[in-house]
Amino acid sequence: MRRARGVAAGTDAEIPAGVGERLGREANRLLAPLLAQPFLPVIPLPPIPFDPAAKLPAAISYAGDRPLAWLDDALTAEAHAWASTRAAPALLVDVDPARGLTRAMVDQGIRWADGLIPPV
Repeated sequence: MRRARGVAAGTDAEIPAGVGERLGREANRLLAPLLAQPFLPVIPLPPIPFDPAAKLPAAISYAGDRPLAWLDDALTAEAHAWASTRAAPALLVDVDPARGLTRAMVDQGIRWADGLIPPV
């Protein structure tokens, strides 16, 4: 996933990991190398199990008025409604929990982010 690094380079983009308490301690060890990132900011979520709706306030707070690509296996109707009405661009990708995150989904996020960068 060498290209993932290029998405954030030269922009205000970040590739955070929104994770629960248990994985939060391991997010950078497990996920950062897969995304070719030296470090991933972590968006803390409540301890597992928690209602998936609890992710939305954390995402809203973290994203602020910046563009947001959110790939998740538990996106709610409320998250989709929020994304469709916010002023900043948003991409929500529903991840099938049985299949997990795929390269195609990551590529979708990269293409979306590339479209946010004005041509030089």
